[in-house]
Amino acid sequence: MWTADIKTGRLVTICIAPPFGTEDVPPFLAAIGKLLQDVPGRVVTCMDLRASLILAPEAADQLIALMRKDNPRIERTAMLLSDNALLGLQVARMIREAGNPNRRTFHDVESAVHWLDEVLSPAESISLRAFLKL
Repeated sequence: MWTADIKTGRLVTICIAPPFGTEDVPPFLAAIGKLLQDVPGRVVTCMDLRASLILAPEAADQLIALMRKDNPRIERTAMLLSDNALLGLQVARMIREAGNPNRRTFHDVESAVHWLDEVLSPAESISLRAFLKL
């Protein structure tokens, strides 16, 4: 299960939760491509992965390819993680392999919000808090 949306400005909000398998990747990639196409310039992304489980290797590889392709469009991405150590290692590897230091992982929602707020407009900041139910 996944959602991807832009409610305000250039803030892309994404949630990935089980079940999310290899068969979900193509429609997910298409949706992200469409969202990025609709926004001029760079985007700020918040990915909520707190309910996620470790991804199938094929799915992770496809997401890495997407991240690499989208690197020029990303101003910042915060990836919210649970305490699942294996998922944390997998996402850290994905970020490292994608090669964009403007993507970071967070276990604490407030820290992620603070980091993203540095580059968000007031309206985008309100939208971020609504997405995270703060």
